[in-house]
Amino acid sequence: MIELIKTGNQVTVKESFSVEGPTPYMDDHITKVRVDPARSGFSFVVEGEKIKVDGASTKSADGIHATYLTNERGKDVRLTEHLLSALSGMGVTAADIYLEGSNQVPVPDRTAQIFCREIKRVGIIETEEPLLSVKVVKDIYFTDNLGSSVVIRPSGTTKVSALVQFSNLFDDQYLKVELSPENYWNEIMWARPFIRSDCATNADYLNAVKLLKAFPKRMEDSPAMVRSNGVWVTGIKPLEPVRHKILDIIGDLTTLGFPILADMSFVRPGHEFHRKLIGYLWELISE
Repeated sequence: MIELIKTGNQVTVKESFSVEGPTPYMDDHITKVRVDPARSGFSFVVEGEKIKVDGASTKSADGIHATYLTNERGKDVRLTEHLLSALSGMGVTAADIYLEGSNQVPVPDRTAQIFCREIKRVGIIETEEPLLSVKVVKDIYFTDNLGSSVVIRPSGTTKVSALVQFSNLFDDQYLKVELSPENYWNEIMWARPFIRSDCATNADYLNAVKLLKAFPKRMEDSPAMVRSNGVWVTGIKPLEPVRHKILDIIGDLTTLGFPILADMSFVRPGHEFHRKLIGYLWELISE
């Protein structure tokens, strides 16, 4: 159903860049991430331990809506999805990523914007290492028992679509994007996450984000979309929830370790479903 093919050379950043900011699950803790040029593939370094980004390392973070990676000794890195999404979305396939202060990637504005702007500022460059990509040669249908599914069809480029269904928050949303730096910049990088409970008061908002200690004290200042009394208090941009889901999909698919040339149609995507899909694709690659 799939095969690995050479699709040019690896691409990395021309020079290092750093971003620091709060890690939302650690009481306003500030973490710094530094992204360095690399010859091939992605890896994280936490407290001197390297964690390679591939399908064998991909996990879902229990109790929080995020993705983490772990090495064979149990060392892990968490909240990888926004940074990896930005790198992949901007055409980068190789980087060494160093964390200082915690094992969680900082997400200052809960989107991929700050990372994309840094990538654009430093520029990108090809390395001499070949890039292997996953080519889908036969339709793949993958589902779980919770209503999530994906159909993956052969394509010469990477296309991602998502159908998002949260009837208590908004009507069904659907969007399809062909992955390119221009499309990612214009369509995806700025999309914020949303809080899925209907916050009737500011106190309810604070309760809803107890785990997200780095969020502002007032919901009007929140970098996430927040709903109160049936109204999006923070405002909501066109199709922003489904755009953020595609942002997460791109980041989580990056943990496979190979770009995927395919037309992928997701229904009710989420980090745990993405982890299961990566595990399945990794098995196909390893056969």
